[in-house]
Amino acid sequence: MITLGLIVIVVTPGLYEFYINPVREQWREAAKYVEYNSKFDDVIILSDDGKGLNRSIFNWYYKGDLTECSINKYLSDYLAIDTEFVKCMKNAGRFWLVVREVPRPVPFFVDFFLNNRGKNIRLLGERKFTKITVYLFQMT
Repeated sequence: MITLGLIVIVVTPGLYEFYINPVREQWREAAKYVEYNSKFDDVIILSDDGKGLNRSIFNWYYKGDLTECSINKYLSDYLAIDTEFVKCMKNAGRFWLVVREVPRPVPFFVDFFLNNRGKNIRLLGERKFTKITVYLFQMT
């Protein structure tokens, strides 16, 4: 009985965490959120890992018609991010920024957008999903 009691004590917190808190990346929910809240001329910018994996996963679930592009989230130069950003926008007024937070957060990349480094953009909304954050920005 003591052994069984110890097993229950050791296993229970892990089971609680597994069944109560989501652990899988919520790509489906993020894609649906963008799809249902977007306008016809919005642009989707995906943080790229250099292999195109994020875009592939997002497109598996996303069924809309918005223009998409990717910017490498590991760029560590604001000018390089800005160059890619200009290519993505092409006169769009709003854009969705979809950032995958794994394998590690990308504060430099997100800082470019949140702190308006060289661009006149305004944050309209932010929605956090498990291991993914979706931002909506307006060009000013």
